[in-house]
Amino acid sequence: MKQEAAGRVRRPRPESLDFRPGSTSNRSLRPAVHDETALNELLALFTADATVEIGPEPARGDKAVAALYRAHLADHAEMKHFWKTTVFDDGTLRAEWVCAARKTDGGLITVAGVEHATLDAQGLISHLHNEFTRLPG
Repeated sequence: MKQEAAGRVRRPRPESLDFRPGSTSNRSLRPAVHDETALNELLALFTADATVEIGPEPARGDKAVAALYRAHLADHAEMKHFWKTTVFDDGTLRAEWVCAARKTDGGLITVAGVEHATLDAQGLISHLHNEFTRLPG
């Protein structure tokens, strides 16, 4: 991990998840369910002071964002995400995504949405807002 001037530790971002302006990508993320390395790769996409709006209350800061994703993933035994991401020159990102999952109780769900994100100068997500196009079910 890289140390930043203000004493924060910056997690290295996996090159496979590098966002570049003007790019469009179609990727599936290695599942972070029960895989700490994959979860850390996901969390490395965010700034330390990022705001994530997925549920009813926004998560602000790296500890709250990590807690949000850990709580979400704890309820799933398996999941597979696919998305199409477009990064724009103005530092914003749009990702259309779909997910199929098996919950820890054995139930099956599908869910889909569109995420809108603002990127900082290093290409990390500083703000993410999700709009569900298909609610979990």
